[in-house]
Amino acid sequence: MSDAAPLVAELAPALDPFDCCARLGGLPYVVFLDSASDPDHLGRHSFLTADPFTAVRAKGLLTQQLVDGDWIRIDADPLAQVRALLAPHGRPAVADVPPFQGGAAGYVGYDWGAALERVPRPRYDDLALPDLLLGLYDWVIAWDHQSGRAWVISTGMPERGGPAMRRAADRLTFVKERLAAGRNARGVPARQNDTVAPGRPAHSAPSSAPSYPLPDIPGVRSNFTRAGYLDAVARVIEYIRAGDIFQANLSQRLEAPLAGTSLALYDRLRRRNAAPFSAYLDFGDLVVASSSPERFLRIQPDGQVETRPIKGTRPRGVGPEHDAALALALAESEKDRAENVMIVDLLRNDLWCADRARSGSPSCSRSSTMRRCTTSCRRSWATSRPDRMPWICCAPRFPVARSPAPRRSGPCRSSRSSSRPREACTAVRSVT
Repeated sequence: MSDAAPLVAELAPALDPFDCCARLGGLPYVVFLDSASDPDHLGRHSFLTADPFTAVRAKGLLTQQLVDGDWIRIDADPLAQVRALLAPHGRPAVADVPPFQGGAAGYVGYDWGAALERVPRPRYDDLALPDLLLGLYDWVIAWDHQSGRAWVISTGMPERGGPAMRRAADRLTFVKERLAAGRNARGVPARQNDTVAPGRPAHSAPSSAPSYPLPDIPGVRSNFTRAGYLDAVARVIEYIRAGDIFQANLSQRLEAPLAGTSLALYDRLRRRNAAPFSAYLDFGDLVVASSSPERFLRIQPDGQVETRPIKGTRPRGVGPEHDAALALALAESEKDRAENVMIVDLLRNDLWCADRARSGSPSCSRSSTMRRCTTSCRRSWATSRPDRMPWICCAPRFPVARSPAPRRSGPCRSSRSSSRPREACTAVRSVT
């Protein structure tokens, strides 16, 4: 356990989260966990941090740690390494401040599941991205949108004792000065490769994924042709009829030239599609901009684990009465309700199976609600040991349950097409 409490300074008045993100432009490994909507329910908190004291990444069975600007290979599971690095700095959370007060943040890619289970890897790895990349952050700016307040929290990690207090004070001053300096007159700085450790995990020369021009939309390309997509849909239907899977997430990659900066792109995204679980990760030559109304996992200090998968969506109506009619149609849809119950029960089973081996038989429950999206959302809870860490819950849920296969004996064809390129990732954070 750490022997020093974090330093906490309130920002009064509270600054705009996106504007603060712009002011940190140029710092390495920026993580902006942005609740851009629903402040009274799911979107209460936002978090912003950058410049971690170290980072851990993995690709396949290769795990590396960032040490003094160089990626060093380590013989450890990436999540186990993150947990070991944070273990000496565990402390009770500061009261009356948002819950993420420093620790691990970054992304976990869908294909990290291939390191946990025997599933085929995609044929194309042309982006050559890490499966997992987590920075370990010693400071964070946190917002409580319900109260309209914001704080800078500085922990002093990775130091201990007196050096930790001095580092916490220095880093707190650094962040406040950076925010006070305002946005650079040139706007968001261009990518500064010298602030990010060079190199990617070792990999064989990637082969290019298929790329086809999208008819009637100049400049946009897809990894599917229309005929190829329809053929993939037909194969998914065959898998379902054979009993190999219940459903599949048949996604496609769309590529287009970027006009402006990546942060400007994210700004347009959050304005047009505000969501409680948005994220912007700027890791140098890798940027993630996402917007989602769906919670993957929430782990509370008392051991309660919550997941909020979404199934079934309707467009917004032209007015409140139209919205209400669409919401009612969604609630009464047998198909959407069946999908919703199925995915919740699948995740609830994963939570139960993972916790049973570690803590006996956890209790589980579920309920449903309707969000303004308009989307049908059903929640599932599992209660386990209060001392369990977030990443313990993360691993049993990968690959993320979007192509669930039934529990059955004998051979089962994979629903994951190895001809598809890699894309998907999930933004995560972990509290120390």
